[in-house]
This record gives sequence, C-alpha cells and structure tokens, in this order.
Amino acid sequence: MIHWAWQKRTVFPAGAASSAASSGVLRILPLDATDPRHRDAHTFAGGRWVCPLFGSASTLGRSLQNSVVLLDPSVSREHVRLERASDGWQVENISEHNPVFVHGRELLPGSYAGIAPGQTLRLGTTSLQLLVPALTHPAESAGPDSSDTGVLAPGITLQFVLSARHGSRAWWLSAALALGIFVVGAVFSVGAAALIGRDALASAGPGSVFAALALALAPALGAGLLALAIDRYEREPVPLLAAAFLWGALVAIPPVLIVERVVGGALPTLAPGGGIGGIVVHAGVQALNAGVTEEVFKGAGLLLLLLALRDEFDNVTDGILYGLLIGAGFAMFENYAYFALSPRGDLTFLLLGRVVLGWLSHSIFTALLGAALGFARERHGRRRRWLAPTIGLVAAIGLHTYFDFVAFAANDLVRTGMINTSPRLFAAVTLCLAYGPLFGAQAVLLRILLAALRREAAIVRTYLASEVVAGTVTPDEYLLVQDAALRNLAERRVLFDFGPRAYLTARALHQTATGLAVRKWHVALGDLPKAGPRQPEDAYRERIARLRRSLFRQLGRSG
Repeated sequence: MIHWAWQKRTVFPAGAASSAASSGVLRILPLDATDPRHRDAHTFAGGRWVCPLFGSASTLGRSLQNSVVLLDPSVSREHVRLERASDGWQVENISEHNPVFVHGRELLPGSYAGIAPGQTLRLGTTSLQLLVPALTHPAESAGPDSSDTGVLAPGITLQFVLSARHGSRAWWLSAALALGIFVVGAVFSVGAAALIGRDALASAGPGSVFAALALALAPALGAGLLALAIDRYEREPVPLLAAAFLWGALVAIPPVLIVERVVGGALPTLAPGGGIGGIVVHAGVQALNAGVTEEVFKGAGLLLLLLALRDEFDNVTDGILYGLLIGAGFAMFENYAYFALSPRGDLTFLLLGRVVLGWLSHSIFTALLGAALGFARERHGRRRRWLAPTIGLVAAIGLHTYFDFVAFAANDLVRTGMINTSPRLFAAVTLCLAYGPLFGAQAVLLRILLAALRREAAIVRTYLASEVVAGTVTPDEYLLVQDAALRNLAERRVLFDFGPRAYLTARALHQTATGLAVRKWHVALGDLPKAGPRQPEDAYRERIARLRRSLFRQLGRSG
C-alpha cells in the first residue's frame, strides 16, 4: 500500500481564497486500475488518495523536499517535475535512471512531454491522474442564483422524485395515505403517552413524569448526534431524517402495542406450567413476541423509505443512518414508559440498562436491517435484493429476541424467588449475557459503517474526477467533498468568517457536488434514466454553477 504527504495549505470552498486556491489535483490510482477485470463499479477502480497542486510547478519523488512525497521504493528521490505552461501542463523526467510513463508513453530521463487533463502519470508502481479543468473558464449556466440552500430544502434527488409523480392520482393518494398514517399514529402514541403520564403523576407526582421525559430524551439526543456524525458525505435531507425518527416514535408504536397486548393476553395458554421450564418457555414467547413485532413494524419504515424514495436511499450508510433514527424514536417512547411506570427501586437498574449500556439497543437492532437493505440497494442482482434483507431482518429479530429473553427470564427468576446466588452477582451475569452480543453487534456494525464510509469517499473521488476535467467542479471543491473532515472544517470557517447565509450556500454547494457523484455511481450500476430529456445529472451541474456564483457574491469576490 502506498501512502503520501503533501504541503499543508488551507483550501477554501470554491476557491474563494485566491491565495490558497489549488491549480489542480493529483489522484492516486490503485495498482490494478489498468486491468479491465477490475473495472467493475463495486471494486471502485478509482483513486483512494488525492493531493492538491499549488502554484505553477510541483516535483514528485521519495524525498521529503518534493511537493508531493511518494513512499514508493520504486520511485526516485526526485523523479518528476510537473509544470503548468501557457499552453497546458508539461511533465519532465528529472530522475537519473528511472522512466516515467505519461498516459502509457514512456518518457526517458531528461525528456519532456505534455500531459492533458485527465491523463495518467506512472512513476514506478504508482499511477496518478492529473485532474485540472480542460477549459480556462468553466461553462456557467444561465438563470438566477440558487436560493434553496436551507437545511430543510429537499434537494435535487427528492425534487425529481416528487416532480416525476406530480399530477399522478396514485401519488396523491399515497401521499394522503402516508399523512393519514402519521396523524393516526401521532394521536394514538401521544394519547398513550398522556395516559402513562397520568398514571405516573397519580402514583409518584410530577417529578417522576419530568424525570421520565428527560431520561427518555437523553438517549434519543445522543442517537441524533451520532446520526449527524455518520452522515458525512452524501448528506440526507433533514425532513427525511425527521420522518425516520417520527416513524419509530409515532407510527410503529400503535401496531406494536396492539399486537403485543393480544399475544401477551394469550401467554397463560401458550406457556403453561411452572419451574425453570415454564420460565424459559414464558420468557421465550414474550421475547419472540417483542422481537418479531417490534422489528417488523420498525423495519416497515425502512422498507417503505426504500420503495417510495429509492433514489434517496443510496447505500449501506443510509440504511444504517435511517435504522439508527427509527430505533431511537421507538426507544424514546419505550424508555419513557419504563421510567414513568417502574418502581423507584428499579431506577438504578433501568438507568444502567437503558441509558448507560443500552441507549443504542433499539437502534442497533433496526440498523442491522437497514445495513442489509442498503447492501441490496447497492446491488442489482435479483438474488441479493431478497437474500440480504431477509438475513438482516432475521439478524435483527434474533438479536432483539435474545436480548429480551435474557431480561424476561432474569425478571421471572427474581419474581419467583428462584435465585440461589447474591443479587449483585446475578445482576452482573445477566448484564453480561444480555449486552455481550449487543456490543458484539455494535462492533460489527461499526466495521460495516467504516467500510461503507470509505467506499462512499471513493465513490466521490471516482465519479467527480471527470467533472473536474469538464470544469463543473473546481479542484478545491473536489478536494473538499472527498474528505469529510476537511469539508466540515471549511464550512465552519465560512460560518465564522462570513455568516450563516454563506455557510448554507457552501454546504449546499458541497452537497450538490457529492449528490452528482452518487447519482453517476447509481447510473453506472444500472439505474435507469428518468423519463424526459432532463436528467438529475444536468440539474446537479446547473445548480453547482449557480451555487458557486452565489457563494462568490456572498464572500464579496468576483467569480
């Protein structure tokens, strides 16, 4: 694996700061980039690292004195000089013995050759692509500056989804049905919460109600902050994030309460007898009831989102993100009920189990299905479309059922007085048995998420490369959007130096560029074009130009 370093220079959004604007970008390509067998979209035969080029000349080699340092033993200490001339870019081989290959043509030591935007440069085993605009002045679209830069703006993808179905009777019926489901769910859930609060108020006073609300909101707030940290590249519209949370907190609650109450009423018939065997059967039926019912109705929100807004449900990252929020909404209601109605003697155990250790339990269950649905979204094979979600649902139900089984069995053992050991030891063993697999699932999901985020960054680097050459995206914009940390830093700098309006414009600009990359990726995977001559790619490119012009104006600079 090859790593490299470069000059530490601040890059401003859209090249707004002329002193820091880069003249181009070098993108390292994997070793197998030229092998046709590895050009499948899933292998991401694009670069994994990028480096800005500042000024008119840069040197490449192993020595730390170079502008671009390549830690490749097959590269000379001083190997290549890359220079921008009036008629284009030029490569000079400054090594003593090693050749350089410019887009497949060998360049001997001491020789010069021109290199066009988008062409490759190979030094030893390192291949790089030169990303500079082919046009001196990128084409700007006509029309007014873009104003839909707020955090509640739907974005181009969602606009195409809505406009494609505008005027369709089925669409309006579906929208009315969805709104009705949310309203009915809200009335039912808020009513149930009010009844719980009334009972808690009557038995323990107003303090218990406020404490239950605060303790239920704390994990939900933590899950929300975690969701913002996860949403790093192709950021999801805030209305959809809120809808996912409300699905768990409002819509999924009524059917779950109804089904669990019906099944719970039949438990004496389904689990007769006593002793250890009776406790195991009783706890198992309870746990299976909760696991199946809750994960099916929570997962229905994920499935509905994927089917209705497929273009907005892009990948594994989105599946985990939406699953996390649906689970957080459901856990908020459930935690409120537990903290409001449980005796005060159980408060310590509830705090430990539901806030300290299990604040992500419901989110993890649902995120397992979300990750599987995201995997199916990334693939177009019929078998994977059904197999992955099935495995994800079984995993979510299985982990949820096991977790609840341990809790229900432990509660029944305490209630029947069948514990022959110290209460503290029993509680410690119960917590280890319940939360061990849950933490294991968290570790697995974290690994899946990190891989998905790396893949998302690679998508941005790969599918925006040609947009830099075409002049749609500037080198600075390309550098920012493929690095989430650098992008966030640049956006915060705009916020502190130029105010909220410029910040929202810069944020929208970066999001639009990322959305263009993801859209091109889906097209490469096999997504069908939209009906009509205008495609989302065209809208993305036009909006990038408008947002850049608007940002330059807000920063007080000429475009």
